[in-house]
Amino acid sequence: MPTLLVQGTADTLFTLDEAITNLRILRADKVPAKLVWFCGGHGVCLTGAGPAGHVEADVIAWMKRYLARDAAVSTGPGFEWIADDAQWRSAPSFPTRHGAPLVGEGSGTLAINPTDTGSGTPVSAAPAANAINVPITLRPSQVAGRPVLTMTYSATGSGLGHAFAQIVDNTRNLAVGNQVTPIPITLDGATHTVTRKLDAIAASVGASSEYTLQIVGGSAVYGPVRTTAALNVTRVRVALPTVATATATAKAGHALLPASRRAARAAGSA
Repeated sequence: MPTLLVQGTADTLFTLDEAITNLRILRADKVPAKLVWFCGGHGVCLTGAGPAGHVEADVIAWMKRYLARDAAVSTGPGFEWIADDAQWRSAPSFPTRHGAPLVGEGSGTLAINPTDTGSGTPVSAAPAANAINVPITLRPSQVAGRPVLTMTYSATGSGLGHAFAQIVDNTRNLAVGNQVTPIPITLDGATHTVTRKLDAIAASVGASSEYTLQIVGGSAVYGPVRTTAALNVTRVRVALPTVATATATAKAGHALLPASRRAARAAGSA
């Protein structure tokens, strides 16, 4: 069954990763599918939802094409997303063709304890005061996908054995996409290396943007801190995936017109 996947960039209950996984399964089975990321869901959109009606137009176009079986209706590009500048963009498919990643590297120590309130609220991560802070080297670009974190560390303590990672927008003092990701740590004092994909984000990086990777002891998104530990990170690296080419998406309602009518309208306005 042709499937339109609509997922919220600010959703911390059902994150973008679930739609990415579903899309991969559908395409492996040769099922027509499209992915749309909007700012909303089970969370708080802090960066703007963009023009009204965009997602609704995509849904109606998809239903006309595959339920009404109107082959004249175009469902548009295979991937559309709204970044944290409230602008819609598109690419032929997801994953997109990648540009060079945005990378941050650093080290530090962190005391993790149950009295630490961690970051944010139950539905939204936020910058934390108690954190290992690693600056990310930026350039103007579009980020869409799952950052990859590799951390070499040693830790001693007790409890469940987790730290958390989040990307912080310093300029606006918020966690990008409200997202925070648990990172398992082994509390035996030995040196370990862990690699994890963080929860996916959609961000528009400008010339004045400043991002930091934070390693924190806990987040209210995941409940109370259940680890007591001394964490020594000798090296941590994060790489944010960038989009090689992204197209600004037309205003809401674009997908409702059949391809022939859109072409005629474009010709008339040229």
